[in-house]
Amino acid sequence: MLEETDRQSQRHRLLTARVVVYFVMALGLYVHAFYGEVLRGLLEGVRGLGGTAPPALPVASKSALTQARLRLGVQPLRRLLQQVAGPVATPQTPGAWYRSRRLVSLDGTTVDVADTPANQRAFDRPGTAR
Repeated sequence: MLEETDRQSQRHRLLTARVVVYFVMALGLYVHAFYGEVLRGLLEGVRGLGGTAPPALPVASKSALTQARLRLGVQPLRRLLQQVAGPVATPQTPGAWYRSRRLVSLDGTTVDVADTPANQRAFDRPGTAR
C-alpha cells in the first residue's frame, strides 16, 4: 500500500511511513488520548510482539508527529480502506447468515471533525443536540 501510493520512507527516520500508518489507525481507536500516549502505547505493543523497536526509543514531539502525518498524506490510508473494508464472512461462515441475509452489526461510533464549512457540506450535522 505504501509502495502503491509512493509514500514509503525515503530516508531512515524515527517515524517511518509504516509506523505513521499504524499511529493514525491508533489515533482513531484512542481519540481521547494525547498523541504521545498513543505513540508510546503503539511502540510498547511493537516491543511486546517481539518487534524491532529499540528498547529506549524516544517518543516524538507533537510537531514531529504532525509533520509525519502530513508527509504520509491520505492516499495510503484511503488505499488501505479500499483493500480491507467490506464483508469478511462468506456464505460458508457459520453464524454469519440468517436464511439468505448476511448478519451485520453497527457499533454507533462517531467521529468529531473540525467545524468548517467544507466539513459541514461533506458530513452535515447531527439531527439533535446530543
